[in-house]
Amino acid sequence: MENRVPNLIDASTDLWIETLDKLLTNHAKAIFVPGHGDAANADDVRFFRDYFTALRKSVAKFQKEGKSGDALIEAVMAELKPAYGKWTFFDPFVKRGIGFTAAELKGEKRLPVPVKN
Repeated sequence: MENRVPNLIDASTDLWIETLDKLLTNHAKAIFVPGHGDAANADDVRFFRDYFTALRKSVAKFQKEGKSGDALIEAVMAELKPAYGKWTFFDPFVKRGIGFTAAELKGEKRLPVPVKN
């Protein structure tokens, strides 16, 4: 979690934000152990959540300006790089994440449906 760009191939940034907000509200003093990376505290979780918020806002802003494809990727990458450019997997995962987030915001991204027991 700490300083790592997530792979968004089968994820919803909206649901990530919702889930992380719940963790921060319900477990503000906890230590979080992600599947990859070092243990994290609430500040780390908040920064990770803020990445998703920044990604969504940036993609939406540039989509509204009519950007798509490589132009969208280039614009969003430039906007996110100052805050997140040193994160592990920044270049490959942010590039793909921009495309996935663009599709999500347009309602075109297929997401897995959880099986309810």
